[in-house]
Amino acid sequence: LLFFGSIVAYKRLGTLVRAFADWVARNPETSTTLRIMGKMSQNAPDTDFLAALEEIPDDLRARITYEDRFLDEAELAREVARAQLVVLPYGKVLNSGSALYALSLDTPLLATRIALFEELRSEVGEAWISLFDDTLDAEALAQAIRATRTTRPLWRTSGWGRGARRGVPGMGRGAKPAPNRATRSSVGS
Repeated sequence: LLFFGSIVAYKRLGTLVRAFADWVARNPETSTTLRIMGKMSQNAPDTDFLAALEEIPDDLRARITYEDRFLDEAELAREVARAQLVVLPYGKVLNSGSALYALSLDTPLLATRIALFEELRSEVGEAWISLFDDTLDAEALAQAIRATRTTRPLWRTSGWGRGARRGVPGMGRGAKPAPNRATRSSVGS
């Protein structure tokens, strides 16, 4: 599982960390990890996220990676392409470059049920964006993880994905696309 982008309070990363820890505690056999990659806001640090990291039991700490930096273009493309799911537990937001970037690399999303993500879901299909109401919890996370194990439509054929893909660094002419999730059956990170 992956979150990437700037880290500010309205993105509610504390809820993601807590939901992930709860889900792993209920599913100790899983090898799924959570990677959070992004620069913390210096003006308005997300104190709830930092508190959630401190609350994580020692036995789960190795399952969560937090890198307080922005990734370069090649690193970002690799991280997003290898993710099973990008999780965006945002509060109110009007746009999301992270959502478009993830979808352009054939990586499904789990996001808050807000107008932005509902509209985007209507464009790319329900199989690509799982939505949860209000606050992310272990059950919503579990449902989205299960959904990524099923066959997914290849939405790129609609033209939207092809156009979006042209703007993704490292995905130009001759580049290899992300693994096709339509045939991917293992649980990744």
